[in-house]
Amino acid sequence: FLLSQLSFIDIFLTTITVPQMLVHTLSVNKTISFNRCMLQLFFFMAVGSMEGHLLAAMAYDRYVAICDPLRYSAIISNRFCLRITLTSWVVVSLNSLLYSVLVTHLTFCGNKVTHFFCDITP
Repeated sequence: FLLSQLSFIDIFLTTITVPQMLVHTLSVNKTISFNRCMLQLFFFMAVGSMEGHLLAAMAYDRYVAICDPLRYSAIISNRFCLRITLTSWVVVSLNSLLYSVLVTHLTFCGNKVTHFFCDITP
């Protein structure tokens, strides 16, 4: 279950940036609107953070499998994996939403961004 979630996250992370990069490569207009930039920032932060949360859950899964193999099936069930995944999605979505809202309150030089990727760093 966790490996399938990790695969989904990796595919989703790629589809956040690659389409805009292809548009920039093939078109004359090499800008992205501020709203699309904030949307891209939200999804990139959410999915990137979710990857870290999921890797931590996978590490805990392996820890239980190695250190307590007889109780593994009692501790790590499908319900537990689903619950930890959904909780992580909620936490990273709220965190990314908060960050994106705070970034929109900053002042910028215009409404167009001349990059294909909206990064966290200035």
